[in-house]
Amino acid sequence: MRNHMETTKDEDDVVVAIEKRINARTQKNSINLLYVFADFDKNNRKRVTATQFHRALSSMGYEINAVEIGLLVTKYCDNGEKDMINYLDCLNACAQHPIQKRGTAGA
Repeated sequence: MRNHMETTKDEDDVVVAIEKRINARTQKNSINLLYVFADFDKNNRKRVTATQFHRALSSMGYEINAVEIGLLVTKYCDNGEKDMINYLDCLNACAQHPIQKRGTAGA
């Protein structure tokens, strides 16, 4: 298990909302974010800096602000490195939030 920083329940709720937004856009536009992050991860360590993470998402049209990036970095920092985000862990978490289509709730 990786050494992630602790987050509060409120922060976790916001992170889940961000993950859902990322997943919705990823699915809607058939984006493979692994390829996007691979451009920034030259050593194939499955982690990038917070700045690289933000730049990668922004380059693909994701609307995400610095506060949201900060929360994702806190949740998915790798080995306690406060400026490094394990994008693989983050993307896997995003994928856990299926998109619910209108009219299918409770079906």
